[in-house]
Amino acid sequence: VKTFIKKGNLNQDNNTFFKGIKVFPAANYATYDLNLSKINFFRYWKIKKKENNFIQKNYKKIQTNIESHFNYNKNTALPLSYGLDSNILHKYYKDKKKLNCYTLYNVPKNVEHTYIKKKTNFVNAKEAHSSLFLKKFLKVTDQPVRSFQPLYQYLIRLKAKENKARIVLNGDGADEVYGGYPYAIPYLLAELINKKKISLARMIAKNYQKFTSKNYEELLQIAREILKDKKNKIKNYKDFMINRIVKTHIPYWLHMDDLLSMECSIENRVPFLQYPIIELIMKVKSTNILSDGTNKQILRKMSKLYIKQNRPKYHKPGNYEIIYKTYSKDFERLIKNGSLKLFFDKKTILKNFISDKTSDIKSMSTNDYWTRVYFLFKWVEINDYKFK
Repeated sequence: VKTFIKKGNLNQDNNTFFKGIKVFPAANYATYDLNLSKINFFRYWKIKKKENNFIQKNYKKIQTNIESHFNYNKNTALPLSYGLDSNILHKYYKDKKKLNCYTLYNVPKNVEHTYIKKKTNFVNAKEAHSSLFLKKFLKVTDQPVRSFQPLYQYLIRLKAKENKARIVLNGDGADEVYGGYPYAIPYLLAELINKKKISLARMIAKNYQKFTSKNYEELLQIAREILKDKKNKIKNYKDFMINRIVKTHIPYWLHMDDLLSMECSIENRVPFLQYPIIELIMKVKSTNILSDGTNKQILRKMSKLYIKQNRPKYHKPGNYEIIYKTYSKDFERLIKNGSLKLFFDKKTILKNFISDKTSDIKSMSTNDYWTRVYFLFKWVEINDYKFK
């Protein structure tokens, strides 16, 4: 519980919120020894790192592997945003008659839907915030969630089920595999500094000033701090990617996506996480993945989809200030009457929440923290769980 509240980590050590119940380890198979009455786990796939240049024919390999997910003749759902990932899936999915797209609107501080010109079903995000829907959602999940994103994804899948969708495609993993996040840049710079490629690191840092909203000197300083930090074992870009793919974020998202999809009798497919694609990208030099100032440059060149960068800034569906507005009253009620005395002092947490809520400066980290705490309180209340 403490690890979840502090960092948002779930399913990393195979423990659950329930005593004596474990999660089956990701990317493993098991055998049972009848003589010893023992279960043995074996990892069936391990990522190997190499360093080669990215060659032209690899674009076709990636496209072929993505398209291998479209080997069926069933009604298909695609959560469609204005971003690169879902638009690539839309581009390569040939049978458009079988494809129904779903786009959220009425998400606070998000105007993404106004840029989408493709045929899509617009889904009102406000439906996900009703008390009845939230109760239904938290009855389905086998653990609290760390953001509002799964809530929206469940809503989309329910809409897809109404349209008799049997498969849902989503872009999970594209950011991890192809370099989509601003906070991956310092790890690339740390890798280059460690290899004494200072000039190249400085050039790439300058390229990514706009993308990261940080001065190149600040990016280089963060990279140096990564190398100095003895507690952080991740010192290069590939290790940063692998950690997110096999340990932290992707296992959590896949667990949640599969759970919500199966609840709607829909199969969840993630074309960007095909293991041949991951193995191919891991053979590529880090500077072939990130270097020119754009994220996911391999995907952009492969698909020739250059999403306009001059649109107004907005937040993608996430936590942000929803917790301070939509859920504020319910959260304060839960703090006063909640059953988690073991972990919280009511007066302190209420005081801190109100202070953050009324502050003119709101950070993503505090928003994320309060979102996790709220969902933990709510999950416990709805399922009538008791902590000892």
